[in-house]
Parts: sequence; C-alpha cells; structure tokens
Amino acid sequence: MRTNMIILLMVSGLLTLIMIAGRIIPAEETAPGETPGSSAVTVRTDEESIARGKVMFEKVCAKCHDIYGTAVLTGPGLKGVLRGNALPTSGKAATAENILEQLNNPFNKMPSFFFLATDDKLNIIAYLNTL
Repeated sequence: MRTNMIILLMVSGLLTLIMIAGRIIPAEETAPGETPGSSAVTVRTDEESIARGKVMFEKVCAKCHDIYGTAVLTGPGLKGVLRGNALPTSGKAATAENILEQLNNPFNKMPSFFFLATDDKLNIIAYLNTL
C-alpha cells in the first residue's frame, strides 16, 4: 500500500514537471524572423519557420482542422484564424499567445500538445498566420 502511494506521488510530480515544461516564458526581445504583436508571443514570419510549421501542422493538426475554410471537421477550420477577432471554439482573442495556450491547455475536446517542443508550436503558429 505504501509503495503504491509513493509511486502515485512520483507519477504526479513527473506529470506536473511535464506540464510546466510545456509552457513558455515569453521573450522580452523580438527574435530575428519575428514581428511584435499585441500578445506576449510574437509571430514568426521567416520562411523557414513557416515551412517547418506547415510540416508539423500536417503531422499533428491536419487530421482534425481544415486549412481551406472555417468548416468544422473534428475541430474548427482555421483559415484566417489569426486575422479574426476571436478563436473559433473558445471565443478568446485571436492571438498567438491564445493559440499557444490552446496547444498547451486545450479548451473543449482538443487533445493537449504539451509534449511538442515550444519551437514546434511557434512554427505552427507561424504557419497558421499565413492561412
């Protein structure tokens, strides 16, 4: 019984560390290839980030999200997602910061992508910005 409690506490602590690692601390300065926006997370605009974001999107997002429109597949269509006022399901402001938060701590039925590297998530956001 005591061994089970110790294992449970260790697993709980490990999950907490994984969740913390999935979050980012916004940078104070704008990195090369990024443009400042109204959110704490800047959107990358360089071609390499966009291309990497497209590849990552196709691997983990395209099964559920349409990029050519706003129709719902499993998740909402994402055409123009960063050009509107609000994100389609949560209704939160359409900012890079809120998309990053959605990837880390999803609203509604979307699975979490906390396990993706922050760089991959920022590249996905760069790609979404082109839709």
